[in-house]
Amino acid sequence: MFPSPRIQPTSGVLRSLRPLRSSRAFRSFRAVAGGRIRWQIVGSVLALLSTLSCSKAPDPDQPYYMEMNGRHLEVPLKPGAAFVDRYEDDYAVYRHFGIRFPAGRGMATLEPGIEIRFDPDSIASGDVIDFDGRFGDIVRVSYTPASGHVMSEARILSFTVQEGDTGTVIFDEFDPSPGGHVSGSLVDAVLYGHFEDVDDGEWVDTDEPMRLVLRNFDFDCVMPQYD
Repeated sequence: MFPSPRIQPTSGVLRSLRPLRSSRAFRSFRAVAGGRIRWQIVGSVLALLSTLSCSKAPDPDQPYYMEMNGRHLEVPLKPGAAFVDRYEDDYAVYRHFGIRFPAGRGMATLEPGIEIRFDPDSIASGDVIDFDGRFGDIVRVSYTPASGHVMSEARILSFTVQEGDTGTVIFDEFDPSPGGHVSGSLVDAVLYGHFEDVDDGEWVDTDEPMRLVLRNFDFDCVMPQYD
């Protein structure tokens, strides 16, 4: 029913300061400003040490928490927005409902980000839905990154829930009608990466396993207008 990021090293630049020539004016300035400069340097070092000592590991309870293979992953995401995708063939009109947290710019056939797709006829306000790879008709969660695709081979990198792994979505308020209000949270989910062939839909495993953990994706959306 449903179709189916890197830390860059920084380098510092060391610069040497050419000493000023000794002069009475400079000695007078140094007598006044030397102590101030030293205290500024000491203060800067103390501030740096304070920052380092107070730094903490990423909090798994923070909003929009993502973890790849056990390491915290930072991806710029926009707030969740409701969408209704409309498809039509010779026999019927189909609609896919969901919440999307966009990541980067969308393309003609690709919308990077996290998607929570749902069956509007099977959910009510207050529902807490546990899902897995088998129980996907009501809720299905996926992630499409903004990069990592093999465009030369028409393969798209995507992450989906596999059989045996679970996730939970809470719908505090659920009105999927045009202009209706949908709010809640993707509490958690475990997804695995694979490549999807654009031409035939075949899944191809990645060279190394890619296990993605999602937590605390709250959403508060107004449904778009649709017919």
